[in-house]
Amino acid sequence: MDKVVIKCGYGSGKYRIISNCFLCGEDLNVSVVGGSKGHIGACAIAFLLGKNIEANLTVIDRHKEGALAEDTAKKLTSLFSCVATVSVGIHIDNAEKEEIELLVRNFEQCIKILIKKLRKII
Repeated sequence: MDKVVIKCGYGSGKYRIISNCFLCGEDLNVSVVGGSKGHIGACAIAFLLGKNIEANLTVIDRHKEGALAEDTAKKLTSLFSCVATVSVGIHIDNAEKEEIELLVRNFEQCIKILIKKLRKII
């Protein structure tokens, strides 16, 4: 497939999460941003090594998105047997625990939508 981009979103206002997925041959490159200030806080790459899924993670100082990036990259690799990179950057100033939980739920829903769309074309 040539230069296919899949865009997804979930939530509203400062709690909206947006993903852009670029198909790179058989591999996936996903960027997920949200909150009041999107950025890149963490980036993971997952790949098959034999029958095992391996992952490398880079997290920018004090950012908390590492688990979201790594778990999502591994999930995509598992589902689609590909190399998957996932960058995540979600930010709300002085976020309360409930706001963080809502952002994480919206992130999870956004990824579910992405996976549904990928299943239709891969």
